[in-house]
Amino acid sequence: MKRLITALVLLLPVAGISHQPPPEVLFMGKLEKLELIPRGESGCPEPKSREGQVVFSNSCGCGSARFSVETAVVPKRLRKHTVDYSIGEWCEPGIHLFGGARFLVYKASSKPYRWVEAVETSRGNQGFHRDQLDPFFHDFGIDEKEVRFGPETAALCGEQEGEMECVQEPVVLFSELVKIFHITKGSARH
Repeated sequence: MKRLITALVLLLPVAGISHQPPPEVLFMGKLEKLELIPRGESGCPEPKSREGQVVFSNSCGCGSARFSVETAVVPKRLRKHTVDYSIGEWCEPGIHLFGGARFLVYKASSKPYRWVEAVETSRGNQGFHRDQLDPFFHDFGIDEKEVRFGPETAALCGEQEGEMECVQEPVVLFSELVKIFHITKGSARH
């Protein structure tokens, strides 16, 4: 009976905690520079397979986005970070160029870099709507029910019957979102 009680005492604290793989990179930042390179040009070679087989690609080219880091989570002492990526078939840079926009930039293990533009909350903070974070939840295997949205809200706008309509929807702040990884200031977890 003592062993059963000991086992329960040891296991109960972790039973309700889901452990996501730690991010390789996770920060809030501002876009400093965006460079687009046509496919086949220097710095953006044609896609090749490792085995020399034919590769079909609808990639339009390559991009390089340099961010100034405002709040680094992983790695801790990050000040600037450049993300090199492939531009899809529609030749869109995949990033909005609005001045002052802030981005959540992250990379999960064996996944591509991704970024999500933050929305300004009704209190002037940076947050994210639930729909914006679908790739984030997928890449890290997070159940969105683990994330608390609100009480802060931000306008979510869309076209309804030919007219633009905006409603206030709950958001999650960056500071709340990163808590899911259980990374603390003293943590060396990378």
